[in-house]
Amino acid sequence: AEEEENFPSTIEMMKSILPPLKNRILYPSPKVLEGERELKASEFNMVPLDIGGFGTVFKAEHKKSGDTFAIKQIPKMKIIKYGMTENMRSEVNIMYNLNHKNIIRLLNHFEDN
Repeated sequence: AEEEENFPSTIEMMKSILPPLKNRILYPSPKVLEGERELKASEFNMVPLDIGGFGTVFKAEHKKSGDTFAIKQIPKMKIIKYGMTENMRSEVNIMYNLNHKNIIRLLNHFEDN
């Protein structure tokens, strides 16, 4: 509850480094809070690996670095339509804090329009 109250003030504080988005629903990533620029999907060459009921997983190569990642893309309108905003915030928070050899580690997240 206390974190939720701080969300709008955190966004206000980060406006200088966060790109303007309509309906921003997630908290800024730890990397953005450390001063890095927020990533965009257009910075990756993406090939779909699997399409699920809620989103798509891509094999993604960062165009500049050449590093390869898995990206899970979930349409923002689905999250809003199904009232899943708090669930997404919780999932992202949990994923950043998980450390297990059988679970993929969340390195970063970003949000596009």
